[in-house]
Amino acid sequence: MLVNAPPALMSIRHRDRGHYAAWLGERAPAHLDGLLGQPLVPRALYGHYLRHTAETALAALRERGWHVRVHAARVTAMAASADRLRLRAEDGHVSALHRESGAVTLDDLIQLLRAELDQAGEDFDDFAADLLSARTDEPGRRLRRQLAAVDDPAIGRRVLQETAHALGPYAWRLLPQPDRGRLRRHFRLATSLASPMVPVNARVLMELLDRGQLTVAAGVREIQAAHGRFRLRCDDGTQSADVVVNAVNPSPQAVPHAAAQLVASLLAEDLAAPHPAGGLVPADPRLHVVGDLAGGGPFITSGILGVAAQAARTAQAVLTARAG
Repeated sequence: MLVNAPPALMSIRHRDRGHYAAWLGERAPAHLDGLLGQPLVPRALYGHYLRHTAETALAALRERGWHVRVHAARVTAMAASADRLRLRAEDGHVSALHRESGAVTLDDLIQLLRAELDQAGEDFDDFAADLLSARTDEPGRRLRRQLAAVDDPAIGRRVLQETAHALGPYAWRLLPQPDRGRLRRHFRLATSLASPMVPVNARVLMELLDRGQLTVAAGVREIQAAHGRFRLRCDDGTQSADVVVNAVNPSPQAVPHAAAQLVASLLAEDLAAPHPAGGLVPADPRLHVVGDLAGGGPFITSGILGVAAQAARTAQAVLTARAG
């Protein structure tokens, strides 16, 4: 099988039409097509050219400090996220684990993350310890440290943040119930990690904390109005404030107040059933639940990509039902 175009049309280097011909060099005459007057080489030789060019480019990037990794697999999906592109490969590790063992455990996923951090030269144990210290760190000190790390090249947080939205819903369905329980115990941490505060807001909060205009209170049990101010009863004592801001997220799969009447009707008509972990499970094939109210889904807030994927599947199900 020969390459069916002359070298000038087969150069892999943009705007350098002589690149391929120069690579062929003295090998070109041995493959000359007399009628065309140009060398037409076997495709295997052209493959060597592509490989050599790619390896040369990768070496140049690495010399300039780029972290480059080649993953040989067919890409089955792509999604945009801020200034990055996220690709899903046909041989995705979560899928592979499920095929090989019939199940995916939280420890399996931890080992995948450990291996990825090891490959990047990062310490998984240090990364995990920093995450878990959120339970005991003073909030202002932790926020200041995280602001300073916005441009940190470490990949740990970025990997977890992106995979939580891209693969989280799929992996969640494969996890056994005890592992889901383990993750739910870290609900607050997982939520803050998957959907972190944007830096511009974090800086404003840091300034308010530094000026003493803002105090973070955990374990609030009661709030009372008293003499034009508020009195808060917390786990560690009593505090007072002019303004109180509730920054606690609702529990996972909680029913929004505005949807309470609808949900009650669905349950009364046996069109849906409550899921043990929260949310709704359709009991009628004509009913579909998209977003955080969907029972059985992961407990982190749905990202737009996840909602769009659920909506697309719902639309396809509706079209299929109508066609049938």
